Amino acid sequence: MHVSKEVDYGLRLAIILAEGRCAAKDLAERYQIPHNFVQLILPKLVRAGLVQIVPKTKGEYELLKAPKNLSLLDIVIALEGPIDLMGRHYAKAHARDAKFVHMLEVWQGIQADVVKHLGSITLDKMLAE
Repeated sequence: MHVSKEVDYGLRLAIILAEGRCAAKDLAERYQIPHNFVQLILPKLVRAGLVQIVPKTKGEYELLKAPKNLSLLDIVIALEGPIDLMGRHYAKAHARDAKFVHMLEVWQGIQADVVKHLGSITLDKMLAE
């Protein structure tokens, strides 16, 4: 298991935008986030309805939700889709063999804990810490 660079940079961008709007160019330069990642991530956050381009500005972006209403889980899902630690093939394979059913339950529990934890952390909490 690992956190992708896209998720790491996406969470950083969201935390920065929680402080106020910012131009894509500034996000890349000021916060040392590779420009290609900024250009990859921001459109995904826009499509997910989490961020918008501020009208009548020079490419500034802002959050569409208050930081207290936007969780880390929202960002992860916007960038990579639902969290799925095992994949469907894993569940099917383990459900067929009784001796591996408990292993499946372990992974499902871990996944549920990850989803719950990420869902409980909002951007305003990240700014407060």
